[in-house]
Amino acid sequence: MLQKFSVNFSYFTVTFGANPNYCVESFYKEQLPNDLERVDMLFQKAREAGINIQCRSVSGEEISILILSGKYIAIALVDHSKLSHVWQDVHVPAIFCDNSGYTG
Repeated sequence: MLQKFSVNFSYFTVTFGANPNYCVESFYKEQLPNDLERVDMLFQKAREAGINIQCRSVSGEEISILILSGKYIAIALVDHSKLSHVWQDVHVPAIFCDNSGYTG
């Protein structure tokens, strides 16, 4: 969809296509065989369409720096178990100060 609207973007992933190692996860167990083929086809089509796909992870620090620059946004699909850290551990005064007035 981003490419359709001429949005310049990069796609970062730790695996090209669906990761077959997830076959042991109950959430993926039933659907993974079908998803392997479907997701691999989507990655192939994306590469053929010229989408910049990079096989690497992106650190939280790198994401923070890019977002705080005001020039980038991040759309992230993450493993929920990796989000167990308390967000307040990341000290960004403009966002997490106690007197910010933010009540969302």
